[in-house]
Amino acid sequence: MYRRLILFCLIIFARMSSFTIRLLKKGSGTSLPGWLVETYFPWILHELDSRYSEVIYISGTNGKTTTRSVLVSYFKTKGVTICTNRGGANIMRGLAATLLLDQKLLNTKPKSKVLILEVEEATLPKITVCIQPTTLILTNIFRDQLDAYGEIDNTLDFFRSTLALCDPNKTQLVINADDYKLHSCATDFAGKIIGFSVDEPNSNYEQDEKSVCLRFDRVFTATICDNCLSVDFDTTTKLAMNLPGRYNVYNLLAAAVVGSQRFGLDGIEKVFNEIQPAFGRGEKIQLGDSHIELLLIKNPAGFNEVIDYIKTQSEKLDNDFGIVFIVNDNIADGRDVSWLWDVDIEKLKSSQHLQKTYTSGGRGLDMLLRLEYAGFDVRPKNYISEFSRVIHKIDCSNKKHWFVLSTYTGLLAFRKELGKSVKLVDISSDGN
Repeated sequence: MYRRLILFCLIIFARMSSFTIRLLKKGSGTSLPGWLVETYFPWILHELDSRYSEVIYISGTNGKTTTRSVLVSYFKTKGVTICTNRGGANIMRGLAATLLLDQKLLNTKPKSKVLILEVEEATLPKITVCIQPTTLILTNIFRDQLDAYGEIDNTLDFFRSTLALCDPNKTQLVINADDYKLHSCATDFAGKIIGFSVDEPNSNYEQDEKSVCLRFDRVFTATICDNCLSVDFDTTTKLAMNLPGRYNVYNLLAAAVVGSQRFGLDGIEKVFNEIQPAFGRGEKIQLGDSHIELLLIKNPAGFNEVIDYIKTQSEKLDNDFGIVFIVNDNIADGRDVSWLWDVDIEKLKSSQHLQKTYTSGGRGLDMLLRLEYAGFDVRPKNYISEFSRVIHKIDCSNKKHWFVLSTYTGLLAFRKELGKSVKLVDISSDGN
């Protein structure tokens, strides 16, 4: 009775704080109630175990948000009620708040039938202790900011710990078969292992003599042709690729594999045809005569993928284009910015239509220095501290296409400033 009363009070508080914070436009309202659960009442999360018919966790260095967004869309087209974290709230307090807001007040059942969460790597074993997944998706593993987890081995340990906590009779692992670094964390897992792969793997996925060959129950392989994914789901199925960049192939494929296991192929083509980019993952915005594309950058692998995407797109452009680099070092971005020197930024210098380059953000001068060392013709005036001035430069420019590459908090702030000039989709909505 005592525990039920505390849970009841926390649900009320979560709803009130979420409503108030959203009303005041101070955020999504997910942190405060989640912090209370994480700090003082962690046992509540154990109380929520077994309340959902299906629990899907998505983790990895890159691709969590996009994979979750596509999977949620697929489930919703089938009329399934979904509880999912929004706006990038993927650490413990964000997950706790998401779960609280999904609970009914007067009984022990949630509002939703299925739980689909993107989970930050270090948080994955913590949430798994409380609520067991029926499906665990691991997208990839790359070097992140050094102050986040240190070296890759630390992140692999988080994945190993998680799999050791999972009941192999109840949890299936869905893993990127092309990322051989991931294989080593799953060698002792006795449950079902499904792989997803691309016939021409991402160049960032390297195999060496120490690579472990994992046992798979099945591997789904996609072929890329004519802006479509061709996948053999017993029958060959073509799925539209409406998200930018080769790196999104893996995210789309992971979602397709899990979705098809649950519902078969009925309606999957429609979902893929209607996919829209999640916040900052190729989101396209029209500002006057200028076309702006927002691209999140947070580690070397993701940044390099974005560079490859820009080079591919620039070859299709008839006009000159510009790039804005926004780099922050807030907690959500990672304090370490040394990873900027691991990025192959020199590739962009050969783009003949790239005519304007600006930097901004708290570490925008660091980015400017990186560009200078890469051979770009930049001066101190290419650094613009205020986002309003950046947007004015874009709006007044004769360049019709702009790529804005930004770390997480910079993208939030830039997008908020941009929202004063154009109407934008609420990033706390499903799929963002």
